[in-house]
Amino acid sequence: MIRGKGYGHGFTYGTGEDFSIDNSLFLKIHPEDRDEVWNSLNKAHQDKQTNSWEAEYRLLLSDGSIAYFIDRCQILRDEKGEPLRTVGSALDVTTSRQQLERIKEQNKILREIGWLQSHVIRAPLSRIMSLIFLANNLGGGGKSKDEIMQLITESANELDEVIRQITDKTNLIKDEDRRDLID
Repeated sequence: MIRGKGYGHGFTYGTGEDFSIDNSLFLKIHPEDRDEVWNSLNKAHQDKQTNSWEAEYRLLLSDGSIAYFIDRCQILRDEKGEPLRTVGSALDVTTSRQQLERIKEQNKILREIGWLQSHVIRAPLSRIMSLIFLANNLGGGGKSKDEIMQLITESANELDEVIRQITDKTNLIKDEDRRDLID
């Protein structure tokens, strides 16, 4: 197996090693991905009808971080279908995968905000509206004006707390967006 020298961003490997799961490049593949990548590449080499291969996997970098790669190759075969050579390229998709994770986290926060807005805000708001209706249309319904005002105040405070939670979650998204601009 011969690989170009430019492939080694953030990690080192041998450039002229045997095709083996134990070579320096395969040992850099994340342990959870290594067998699947090896098995799929080996299967592609063994299947005389297969002329291409593709896989996405994680590589462990020398600084301990993880890089995401999409690896593709064409398998050149002799007249009997035996592999002679693979020619391909590996694309570092780390940045796009990190952005995708950020988007997933933002979506999670947005779903939480939506739930707070549609469910948690409704309870104190409904109580306030009912208490106002009770005071204005039903003569207080057996409650004094002070009791109704106390219940409205409690519901307003609960509503204020929920709005603070929504604001905090919204600020998490803003902070993440600011970090993205700095990165």
